[in-house]
Amino acid sequence: MKWVNNWPVIGEDKNNDGNGNPVLRYKKPNVGKTYAKENPVESDEFNDLRLGLQWQWQANPEATWSFMNTQKEA
Repeated sequence: MKWVNNWPVIGEDKNNDGNGNPVLRYKKPNVGKTYAKENPVESDEFNDLRLGLQWQWQANPEATWSFMNTQKEA
């Protein structure tokens, strides 16, 4: 992703038309410091009572949706 005229262009924009195309691999950018590579959580298994971080945003939840709310209200 890079900023062009205060607008994000995601992917490679080979013809500079402002439309980026997704890439499968890309070199890690030099940001002045070395960080370990990390992969986001990928599992879609529901082996726990709490939802994983990959399910953190799920639109605007409705009370009638069928997922367990394990957070206790104070």
